[in-house]
Formats: sequence, structure tokens, C-alpha cells
Amino acid sequence: MKKETILMCCTIALLFVAMGAIDPLGCSNGATAKEKTAVLRVGIYDNRGILMAWFASEYNDVSGQQREYALAKKAGDEERMKEVVKFQQRLHFMGFGRAPVSELLKPIEDQLPALAKALGVDVIAFECNYFGDKVEIVDITLDIVMLYDPSPETIKSVKDVMKHDPVALEELMHNDQ
Repeated sequence: MKKETILMCCTIALLFVAMGAIDPLGCSNGATAKEKTAVLRVGIYDNRGILMAWFASEYNDVSGQQREYALAKKAGDEERMKEVVKFQQRLHFMGFGRAPVSELLKPIEDQLPALAKALGVDVIAFECNYFGDKVEIVDITLDIVMLYDPSPETIKSVKDVMKHDPVALEELMHNDQ
């Protein structure tokens, strides 16, 4: 081969490397150009829907909490009474405002990875305050609700509540005083 031909082939090869069309060192682990620009799918949920599903499920132990409060009151256990009241306040904030429901997800958390895989989401999160161009936000509230084995009435209630904006925290706090 002539020196000019070799120089031209090397220049073209370098151009392909610079464009990312070829990977001479095998560093891409077989990822295609499409995979490199893949969208991250984030599944988000409405906490109010999760509370409603939990509340109507077998995992709800509010009646047990009420018994604990009565027993604590009878025993004069002010600390335990305060704990139960705080839990009830958190439920109120979850049901009407924007409050994390992590503790209500505990009974179904082992099912979330399979749900994420089935829905094709990479992340399940309470909310997303910012996302870039390569992120897709997917509302999976009803999919999570289904893990609580809800009745048709509960599903309807969840859909209804999601049509309305949550109540502001300041308003919820004012209502509790």
C-alpha cells in the first residue's frame, strides 16, 4: 500500500472513532448508539392514592392504633398517646396533602422491583422535582394501588382524588389545631 492510502485509512478510522461509530478498544460493552441515548423512565405516584389503597387493605391497623391509644390513656401513658396521635396526623397529611407514604409501602415493597420491571420503569419515586430531556416520567399510582388488592370502590376513590390538587400543608396544619 502506498503511504497516502495508509494515511487516508487511518484518518477515516480516527474520524469514525471520534464520531462514536466504532469502538476500537471495546469499551462500550456492546452498547449501541440508541442505548447510549436511552431514556430513564421514572415511575411516580400520588401519595393520596397509596394511602387510600392502604387504608382499605388488610395492612391497615388503625383500629389497633385506636386500641393502643385507649390502653395508653387508661394507663396514663402520655408518650404512647402522643405517638398514636402523631401517626393519625401523618395519615391525615398523606390523605389530603403531599406527604411521604414510605411506611405504608412497607407491606408491598418486596413487590415493587417486579412491578418496575413489568412497567419498564427504572426508578419508583414519590415525586420528581426536575427531570432532563432523557428522562420520562410515568404515573404508576394505580399500578401500585393494585398491589393492595383494592375493591372497585377503592379504585374509583383513588381515581377521584387524583383529579384534585392536594391541600397545602399550611392549610392542613391549621385544620389540625
